Amino acid sequence: MKKRLFWVAIAGVLMVSMMAVPAFADTDDPYVDPDAMSIITEGEDSATVEDVENYIDDKSSEIIHLLQYVGQPVLIIAFILFAFLAVFGTMGNTSLVGRGVLGMLICGVCYCLILYAGDIVVFISSWAKP
Repeated sequence: MKKRLFWVAIAGVLMVSMMAVPAFADTDDPYVDPDAMSIITEGEDSATVEDVENYIDDKSSEIIHLLQYVGQPVLIIAFILFAFLAVFGTMGNTSLVGRGVLGMLICGVCYCLILYAGDIVVFISSWAKP
C-alpha cells in the first residue's frame, strides 16, 4: 500500500510540474535586458564556415600540442626508470634486465610516435590512398 501511495505521489508531482512549465514560459520577461538580447542576436550571421574550420583547426592543434607537452616528459621519466631497472637487474636479478630494456624500447617507440604523430598519419594516409 505504501508503494502505491509513493508512486501515485511521484506521478502527481510529475504531472503538476509538466503542467506548470508552460505557465512559466513568459516571453515578455521584465528582467531581461533588451540591450543584452541585442548583443546575443547581433552576431548571428557573422560566422562563416571558414571561421568554424579555422576555430576547429586552432583548437585541435592546441589539444595536440598539450598532449605532446604532457606525454614527452612522462615518457622520458619512464625511460629513466626502466634504465635504472635494467642497471639494478645487472647487479642482482637478471630477469629485470630484459624488462628494463623492453620498457626502454617501448618508451622510445611511444616517444617517437607522440613526437611525429602528424607525419606518421600523413605517411599512412598517402600510402593508403588509391
